[in-house]
Amino acid sequence: MILFYHRLALSLSKSVSVWTPISTDAGIRIWVSVIFFVFFLVSCSSQESRTKSVVASESVVEDNSTKVKLLLSQGNEFLRENKFNEAIQKFQEANLVSPSTEGYYLLGLSYLKNQETIKAKEVFTKGLELNPKTEIILTSLGLTYIILGDEENARIVYSRLTEYYPKESNYNLKLGITLKSLKRYEDSYSILKQIKEKDFKYKSQLYMNLGDVCISLKKFSEALEYYTKAKQIDPKLLEIDGLIVKSKFLFFQEKGIEFYEKKNFSLAILNFVNALVLKPDSSHTLLYLGKSYFYNNQFDKSEESLKKSLELNEKNREIYVYLSQLYAQKQNFEKVISNYLLALKYFPDDVEFYNQ
Repeated sequence: MILFYHRLALSLSKSVSVWTPISTDAGIRIWVSVIFFVFFLVSCSSQESRTKSVVASESVVEDNSTKVKLLLSQGNEFLRENKFNEAIQKFQEANLVSPSTEGYYLLGLSYLKNQETIKAKEVFTKGLELNPKTEIILTSLGLTYIILGDEENARIVYSRLTEYYPKESNYNLKLGITLKSLKRYEDSYSILKQIKEKDFKYKSQLYMNLGDVCISLKKFSEALEYYTKAKQIDPKLLEIDGLIVKSKFLFFQEKGIEFYEKKNFSLAILNFVNALVLKPDSSHTLLYLGKSYFYNNQFDKSEESLKKSLELNEKNREIYVYLSQLYAQKQNFEKVISNYLLALKYFPDDVEFYNQ
């Protein structure tokens, strides 16, 4: 096309040369006009070429978009039919044509359902390179880390979700549960307490996890409160009754130990008895009850509790020590000796028992 305009300019110049002679100024004006005319024609040609190029490019993009939609649709159909390998192939093709967060999410999901968890993690991570705040990919990546047992990276993902989507309290629940699994109980408690209970959809799960965290933090009365709330919301929770009993037992036991350490043995006895109503086979609680009776000068009840504790745990050295002190207090030295001999059966290298 440019060659054509060059020839046209040459032809015009020859035409000018055979015209009737004119003044120099007029000649210059004619040549300037010719040059501008040629530039104008060339400019029009370039604009026309660019327009055609843009149209062609848009056409390619439109074709790619149509192809990607078709591939994603086919992949989704395979995914619904649990044909994961076929789905993976379609989603891979779609991402080769035009990478997208949707394509990476569906590919990662297919790997996850096909139990290829490592590949799922890699694909979800790749998808976040396109948009780090893609909610559905972040939630899927968090779940993938949980499946892999990588709770620390799951925590990082759920922390990002709570930052990006602060109104979605469900992410606080997931973060709180993950922190609980990491035994970061104070942090878990803090995060879970931020959830507004009134409008939260998963109240029973919230209360159950708060109860668990409170148990670990030795906030037993608060744990009992949360477990009771959970049961009121969902009476069908199979494990809730056991957790309520556990929280009550731990509450009474902890209170008993608190009073024991303050040497208030009467109140200690009361709480240990209440704890044993809930869990009568607790050797640890029976030992504390026996010790409390001993220091409260109730020797017969002390002996009964210590013997029950020993039946449940014959390898607890402390039980033998208190039984021997008890028999010595009652001046039953035959039992003192037999008790030490029994202790030496489990602790043959115990010098103190030999000396006694």
